[in-house]
Amino acid sequence: MKKSLILFCMLGLFMTLTACNQKPPNPESKVIELIQDNHFRNGFVISPADNEPQPDNRYPLDYNLTYGTPTGQIAWLLGQAGNRFGLADDYALNGKKVAYVDGFYTIEDPSKKLIINPDTGEITFVLNTSKEYLRPRESKEAWPHLLIQQGLSQNVSVSDVESIVLSLSIQLNSLVNHMSNAEYNASLHTAQFLMYIVVRSNAAADAGEYMWFGIPFFDARYPLMQENGMIDAGTSGNTGKFIYQMPQIDFMPNGLQVGVHNDINIDLIPYFARALMLAKQQGALLNTEVEDLYLTNMNIGYEIPGTYDVSITLQNFSLKATKK
Repeated sequence: MKKSLILFCMLGLFMTLTACNQKPPNPESKVIELIQDNHFRNGFVISPADNEPQPDNRYPLDYNLTYGTPTGQIAWLLGQAGNRFGLADDYALNGKKVAYVDGFYTIEDPSKKLIINPDTGEITFVLNTSKEYLRPRESKEAWPHLLIQQGLSQNVSVSDVESIVLSLSIQLNSLVNHMSNAEYNASLHTAQFLMYIVVRSNAAADAGEYMWFGIPFFDARYPLMQENGMIDAGTSGNTGKFIYQMPQIDFMPNGLQVGVHNDINIDLIPYFARALMLAKQQGALLNTEVEDLYLTNMNIGYEIPGTYDVSITLQNFSLKATKK
């Protein structure tokens, strides 16, 4: 669950860039869609893979990858920290074209895929870490990520809205554990699919402070994830900020099981007060009240510190704020 400082810096930079492309809101509209390009029509800025050993064909720079007929500017940055193989590699270096079959575009490398239908907004994330790891991960070693992230269409203050509703459909298509019982260590190895929202403080005494507000969809170790919070600390790449995790039972009471479709619709507003209370108990955001909080960025996708092959499909992805 720990967030990379490098990843956060990239996300902050990308937010600055995408803010220039944000359209002014309709002043008459009370409902604001905070997720830009939630049908994934306009492609991705793909960050480079960064783990060792390096394949000969790894592309070392950010790469703009589009497909079909884009309708606007790219809103999404695709982060793949901890990966050896990169989704940009063949497209940038060898001129490979994005495959299109029956309405779906497929972006792929030897270890992962994104499969996208921009008409329906369906997107499948495939990450096969059996192709990434040369052996089971050991303590303090990096792990593969496959995260899509963006600056929200607007910075929304909690005090200005009556609801912030997250809705999506999600299904775990497949999960394969490639570790033996002797190799597996629950403190080191899992597969997670998570969403985080960056929630900042407007309080003058907490200027620049923020928390990671987490919506947990899947962790291979647990049937359900409990509400909790912790400081992101312990290794050099962490941010030192508070991480909150919503109680999964409140929006997905049966967890995420292979082959079972889940429809999620939940108002996040009540959980900001709970997150802030836990943060203060751990010494974070001590000068902040709920009305000081505002939302700026988000990411969603995999962190897989174990040797798992996983496929998850999302559809109908939306984060809507309703003004007071």
